Amino acid sequence: MRSTSNPNVSNFTVRPPNPSSPKVSPIATSLQPTPATTISPLRRAHGSSTPACAISRVKNLIAAPLPASRTLSAIASPATRTTLSAASSTSLTASTAPSPNPPPKSKTSRSSAPTACGQDHLTNTFKHLLIFEALDVPPPRFAHLPLLVAPDGAKLSKRKHGPVVSVTTYRDAGFLPQAFINFLCLLGWSPKDDREFLTLPELTAAFTLEGVNRANAVVNFSEESPFDPKAVFLNAEHIRALPIEQLSALLQPFFAQAGFHPSPEKLAAVTPLIRERIKLLRDAVSAADFFFLDQLPPYDPAELIPKNGDAALARRVLASGLEVLATTPFDHDSLDHALRDAATSMGLKAGQAFQPIRVAVCGRKNAPPLFETLIVLGRDLCLQRISQAEKNMQSLG
Repeated sequence: MRSTSNPNVSNFTVRPPNPSSPKVSPIATSLQPTPATTISPLRRAHGSSTPACAISRVKNLIAAPLPASRTLSAIASPATRTTLSAASSTSLTASTAPSPNPPPKSKTSRSSAPTACGQDHLTNTFKHLLIFEALDVPPPRFAHLPLLVAPDGAKLSKRKHGPVVSVTTYRDAGFLPQAFINFLCLLGWSPKDDREFLTLPELTAAFTLEGVNRANAVVNFSEESPFDPKAVFLNAEHIRALPIEQLSALLQPFFAQAGFHPSPEKLAAVTPLIRERIKLLRDAVSAADFFFLDQLPPYDPAELIPKNGDAALARRVLASGLEVLATTPFDHDSLDHALRDAATSMGLKAGQAFQPIRVAVCGRKNAPPLFETLIVLGRDLCLQRISQAEKNMQSLG
């Protein structure tokens, strides 16, 4: 071990280079007093008792003249020299020879846009400032933002939380990009006017650093679902705001993945019937699959029985439905009047008369509006499915 001969760095111990040690960065190497030594002044300065002491020591190192072979311009790669030169608008050389036309140096200037990073980098920001000072480059403004944490308070990690932090998880589930951005912006920031549904232009116009919260933002997920309920809510709102043509085109890949290949015209007719019923794009398949099936999957015939009714009443309603749908024009108003009149003639409320028909043509109780559904399915398919429902009623005796 020996001490350097440079009086400005007399407080540092110089050790011979270790061939197995990782390569030293160009910035750190440029601060070494001699080519034959390996030293990291910034690391040694950081190990000092206070940041102020570290800054003072690095300033002394920077003030010491370096041999020409150790200047940044001599050791940096061409790409590094170009990048740093453009950033600083100054020469990369550490030579003390005056430039004939030295550029103005202003260590107090700031860029218009701040450099944003997590608040966990507050403790090492002074190191970044030292590097900018060593390069004689005006430092940017730093903005430290709150972190995203799990419900238990732990910082989100791709190794620990997996799908929760994967953008592909949200994409494959059917989140719209604009909805996902809307959700992310509301984590740790708010427009201060109780708005939650915001388009990208509205977010751009409303965002200010003053609106950023100091507390970390919690992403609420569970073992059952990796999605925050607010993210799902915002996605549903953005889905409802889409034009039918655009939403229909976005749904096409999800139906294709499920094995359905509807024509663009039919999918465009189905889309407005399910737009209010889905929260994710992938939900469209389960909400509308019966539109594209030749034959419905098996369902419980008991669901054909209306509320406060029995199997006999269900058979009467289905028989009446067959008669009405076989002769009524297939438009909304005609179907509405004909089916309501049939319910009245049987002494039933509309809900009681509509349930057996809805289950017969859709295979479920919860389905899109009945009249619009009948129109999209078409007369022939509706009559076929109601006839099959009558046969299914035989199992109930």
